[in-house]
Amino acid sequence: MTSPASKGERTILISLRSSTRERRIKEDDIISEVPAVDFALHINLNERARRIEEDDYILDDIVSVKPNVGFTLDANQANETNDLLAVCQIGCEGDYSEITSAITDLWDQEKKEYEFFFTVKGNYAVGAGVIYDNFYDRIIALNKSHPQVHTLILFDVPGSANDEINVKGSKLVYDLELSTCLPSDGHVSSGGTDLFVAGYNQYATPGAEIGIHSWEGDEGVVGTDVPRDDPGHDLYLDFYDYVCVPRDFYWETMSYGLPMHYISEEEINSKFPFMRDCDDECNIKGGNVTQLFELDSGTQKMNAYKMHSILGFIVGLILLNHLYSHNLSYAKEAYIIYIHVSDQ
Repeated sequence: MTSPASKGERTILISLRSSTRERRIKEDDIISEVPAVDFALHINLNERARRIEEDDYILDDIVSVKPNVGFTLDANQANETNDLLAVCQIGCEGDYSEITSAITDLWDQEKKEYEFFFTVKGNYAVGAGVIYDNFYDRIIALNKSHPQVHTLILFDVPGSANDEINVKGSKLVYDLELSTCLPSDGHVSSGGTDLFVAGYNQYATPGAEIGIHSWEGDEGVVGTDVPRDDPGHDLYLDFYDYVCVPRDFYWETMSYGLPMHYISEEEINSKFPFMRDCDDECNIKGGNVTQLFELDSGTQKMNAYKMHSILGFIVGLILLNHLYSHNLSYAKEAYIIYIHVSDQ
């Protein structure tokens, strides 16, 4: 997580595919070019060996050119009558080694990171890379070019270099009812974790790495040290409300400061069960609203923030009716009260 700063000047702390690997990169150093990679989705694949680096890095670029990618679905998975349900039951195991090779080769050869990109086949889109300026547009392009895609498999999304675009694009993922899945050798952290929890349904296969930490603002301000009522928290609190994630999760991320904390299996089961939530329902746990309205026969969700407008509308009408019925001269004041309350 980052805060707004002069474009191209600030650096971003991202966490790599192990809790011991972090890099600080410049936002100009994210490459949008998609690497030529492939993967095969299948069932019961053992977690493959990973390369672990223990150094801190400062990169020179974020590469926006998309690599040429593709993958092959396992026949059993592809032939499932309800493969979305299958993902929620068994995860999204597969062979993603080509993606790993492309990302590793770019770093080894040029000390650069790919901007978040998709590779698509059938109902699945595999996403990897640092979320940056093109993220929202790439979600739109994915939906237009591949409307059949219902699940984003997030393989290696180490963070975001543009939190405003990340929030905007992740909200769109939720609005499009795209589910998110992490394979057992998958990794998300910081802004990548925000994208994961924005899935209409989410499934974290046991073994996946999910990293959380506080955002870092201008001049080294850390979100952990900012009072809870400070407006600096609003971007993220509003986002979690929108995608139906309890606010307690946000405050949990703040509690760890800047060092990355990787969520344990026990924490998923006890604190964050929504990370394995495939019920097509919106439940706010730990907040004031425990169940939101369902629209269109349960296929569309009403976001938590809309509840405030509805309540304001009802209160305003009651006030207007009451004051108007007692004294006609109060009509103007009542109308003003109605507008104020309904806008909250």
